[in-house]
Amino acid sequence: DGKAAARAPGTVREALCKAFGYGPPVVDRAARLAGLDHGGAEKLPLTQPQIDALLQSLGAIDTWFEGVSSGDVVPCGVVTWRRKESDEGGDDESPSLEADFEDFSPFPFDDFPEGGSTQFDQKVYATASVDGGFDGALDLFFASFEARRDRSQREKSANAAAKKLEKVKRDQEARVRALEKERQTQELAATLIEYNLTQVDAVLA
Repeated sequence: DGKAAARAPGTVREALCKAFGYGPPVVDRAARLAGLDHGGAEKLPLTQPQIDALLQSLGAIDTWFEGVSSGDVVPCGVVTWRRKESDEGGDDESPSLEADFEDFSPFPFDDFPEGGSTQFDQKVYATASVDGGFDGALDLFFASFEARRDRSQREKSANAAAKKLEKVKRDQEARVRALEKERQTQELAATLIEYNLTQVDAVLA
């Protein structure tokens, strides 16, 4: 028919998202639960043991979704945020509105197989459950952006006030310099007048 053949998917994510309509986060989670080190970015083809493990993890996620739909499973509230330099290596961290959030999820974050890896580099990012379940994670994630916007607005206002204050200071300094110059001019004029009067007295005496 003259049409170029469609490019074959090169990764697990491309294959499953295209063939079954899974979302990338679901595919990535399934792949990592299956022990694929690169998650959804794992290159194809897979070995048969990898395929079997991936099918098993996809089945477990489908069961999880069914449990959520029936009310038998309550989604977790998990958030991931970028660590600050002072947080590296901390085990008891808890997120706040000040955190630089990267992701939120309804899935548990501590059920990966031993030796498995999460989507985020744990040296760079911290992940934790929050109170209130998934709704709590959702609220915290988006509230942080509101707080960041408010902080940005306050910083802009503070910067504008500082610039205005600096301008007033410069104007006042210029006025002081102008007054000092005027004072010196007046003193010089007074000195000249006094000198001239002395000369006049001398001529008339």
